[in-house]
Amino acid sequence: NPNGKFEELVSFPTVPTGVDGFLYAGIVVQPRPTEPFKHYMICIDAPTGTIRWKTFVASGLTEINLFGNSMRDALGSPVAVEGKNLFCSTGLGAAACLDRESGRLKWAFRYEQLPVRPTRTTYVIRNPMEWFNNHPVVADGTLFLTPADSPNLYALDAASGKVKWSFRREPDLRYLYGVHEGAVVLGGENLVL
Repeated sequence: NPNGKFEELVSFPTVPTGVDGFLYAGIVVQPRPTEPFKHYMICIDAPTGTIRWKTFVASGLTEINLFGNSMRDALGSPVAVEGKNLFCSTGLGAAACLDRESGRLKWAFRYEQLPVRPTRTTYVIRNPMEWFNNHPVVADGTLFLTPADSPNLYALDAASGKVKWSFRREPDLRYLYGVHEGAVVLGGENLVL
């Protein structure tokens, strides 16, 4: 029902992250198949199931058919929790940091997204998933992010969202395993430090 309550329109593309009795998740709302996806971050009180807060983060489209309907869901990353901060990528070309208590947006970062090509025939050209839908990793004040809809790994300052450096994905790399002794651990067919 496109006119339903917010809770009835929500899709959870990934599993919520649970911390201290609360569930944090990036969620997607698309009331009608021809409308853009709207990505929110929410906080749910785990014992009661009530939404404590919700914050709009980004809006966008994925590949569409000739009728304007999306051909796949917007797949945001699982939420990473570090202290009083929440981090996620949206699958719509943006990543964000929110305050864990209030849901206030601290910063947003627009990353290089694979282009969504216009559909001109009955055949829809789908973008590949560049990275596996990895959990963002925070280590020593740096956020490491591998959006599924981007060819890059980003190292961002966790406090400001400013880019420290980025790395273009190599063909056999798909996974961000974490950070060990200052080295980013990536994998796929091979393990790379």
